[in-house]
Amino acid sequence: EEYIVEAIKKVFAENNVKPGNVVTAIPSEETMVRYFQMPKIPKQEREAAISFEAKRYIPFRMEDVISDFQVLPSKVEQNSMDVVFVAVKRNTIEQYLAMLNQAGLKPIILESAPFSLMRAFNAAHQIDTKVNTAIVNIAVNTLNINILRRGVPYIIRDVPFSESKSPDQSLEPVFEKILAEIKLSFDFYEKQFPSEIIDKIIVYSKFTLENW
Repeated sequence: EEYIVEAIKKVFAENNVKPGNVVTAIPSEETMVRYFQMPKIPKQEREAAISFEAKRYIPFRMEDVISDFQVLPSKVEQNSMDVVFVAVKRNTIEQYLAMLNQAGLKPIILESAPFSLMRAFNAAHQIDTKVNTAIVNIAVNTLNINILRRGVPYIIRDVPFSESKSPDQSLEPVFEKILAEIKLSFDFYEKQFPSEIIDKIIVYSKFTLENW
């Protein structure tokens, strides 16, 4: 933790940026993102009802997590609503907040890293809410697959690699595993929505992907 705090301070100092309010991301593997549908509920009753429903999808006691949600009107059923629910273990949040505070920063927004990537591609006009898009993020030791159904994250999966790699190493040994996991995610999605397909795939990585 001390190393991370000093690294954050160094980045701010080297770029002549005054520490203050920041937006930061929690790694995908530390967050739980769930998408589910519910009957349409009045706004004043939603928080309690959604927290109760989320217990079915979160493998921890609700008292042990910090959560948030966004409600979207269902585009399929008029009397339903789509819910994107995000939860992070309370002690994980506290750990991140403590490190950021030690670095002199005041976090005003914390979000899951796949959401950050999704917003970045959206800002670059790569996300079209009229089509279904998969964002495949190949990191140093994990594969993250985020499937957006009309701009809404429906499936977010993290797949760890058996061994860590560096950006100058080849990913050839795990290439088949990556393809298999992508196919598995697509198959699951298309079973849920038989009349739909994944229209667009965005592959993002710090690794060299020219020969893919």
